[in-house]
Amino acid sequence: MPSLARSIMDPFKYTLDIPSFGETVIDSLRDVEHDTLTQIRRHKHQFNAFCNDVAAVRARASHPTGSTSIAELRQLVGDADKLEAILGVPREVLESEAFIWAEWPTTDLTEARKLLVSVGACELATARARGRLEQSDGNVTPSSMCVTLNDLITSWS
Repeated sequence: MPSLARSIMDPFKYTLDIPSFGETVIDSLRDVEHDTLTQIRRHKHQFNAFCNDVAAVRARASHPTGSTSIAELRQLVGDADKLEAILGVPREVLESEAFIWAEWPTTDLTEARKLLVSVGACELATARARGRLEQSDGNVTPSSMCVTLNDLITSWS
């Protein structure tokens, strides 16, 4: 008869002893990871559809003539945020090594979020520059122009 016992050394590991097979299986998933797995199974159609959407964008963007728009990246990140909310799972759990098999697009989403932060900073710096120019009524000093240009340049760093 199989038996399930919690490991004394590591409370997140369970040992499943199946005498007929003569081997022990160790489950190293934490409770939150088990809950996440349950949620992924419960919402597998949405999960798979999202992962397929990201894969399609990645494939299209990887071609020499391919590209991805900022609007498309914003949509994907927004869809990821919605799916994370539906699953009720912290992003860190989906990004953990325990879910590599699930093919959650951690790297793609991390890069998209970094890019969108940079784009947002650039858009903000551009809006500030435009506002400074409009407020100056054409009387722009070299030092104010340097500040404006510096804001634009550093928005991408």
